[in-house]
Amino acid sequence: MWGLLSTLKTFKEFRQKMQNIQKANLNIRKGFHKVTVTEKRRTTYCVVLDKKRFLMVYNTKRNGWEMPGGKIEKNETVEEAARRECLEESGYDVDVIATRDVGYCNVCACKLKYKVSNGEMQSELFDKLPSNLSFGPDEYKNVISWARSIL
Repeated sequence: MWGLLSTLKTFKEFRQKMQNIQKANLNIRKGFHKVTVTEKRRTTYCVVLDKKRFLMVYNTKRNGWEMPGGKIEKNETVEEAARRECLEESGYDVDVIATRDVGYCNVCACKLKYKVSNGEMQSELFDKLPSNLSFGPDEYKNVISWARSIL
């Protein structure tokens, strides 16, 4: 850990890196005194706003619309991961304005910049939530409201 800290310029950078790793799962086997630490990567997703509309991608595996996002890679900040995931899934480049830890993942409020390419998923701008969502509507209502209050 000290090696990681010494390569980073500020404690804030160190804290951001450490937030990317969820609490380690410890598995102690009686008699062997063996400890196994499993790293589980945190995830992030984007609430991308373009005036009054917000961006969603259609996930064919879940058969529903959701916000673009995914796992945070090693040595990547929450903001870098959110921007990368949005670009990969939707093809849109974004500016990350704010980040919020909602416990199980990080949510980023983002401003839509421009379309760079066709993303891995179908993307669309909505002014209201579509009926076929990957997750419950309350999940989206809360973070859309939060992002709108910031942007």
